[in-house]
Amino acid sequence: MTDIAILINKFKNLGYEITVQGDSIKYKYIGNGHPSRDGYTLLEQIKTNKEAVINYLKSESAKPKPYVTSWGTLVIPFDSDRRFHWWNRGLSIKDTLRELGASDEIIRKYKSPYNDN
Repeated sequence: MTDIAILINKFKNLGYEITVQGDSIKYKYIGNGHPSRDGYTLLEQIKTNKEAVINYLKSESAKPKPYVTSWGTLVIPFDSDRRFHWWNRGLSIKDTLRELGASDEIIRKYKSPYNDN
């Protein structure tokens, strides 16, 4: 993982959403409570590396996204964003389905018999 990827992941883990629009970086705090001071420090680093951050975000947005087929099968392309790769410490299947807006019926279909995921 590159330094820029690590920087952006840390920023997202603090509860921020970050996107690119043209030549501008847009961010919004969507976490619980109030933003931590660490977010401001990371934001300064993001601004300092603006061009690299924009290039990274543009490349990430071009990756295929997971989807649920019309018959209820979850498809996670191997070249999708690594955060969806449950097999490589990414989001759980349940969290991926929730993010995709899957129905409760489909989420139940993927419920593990071994834990609460």
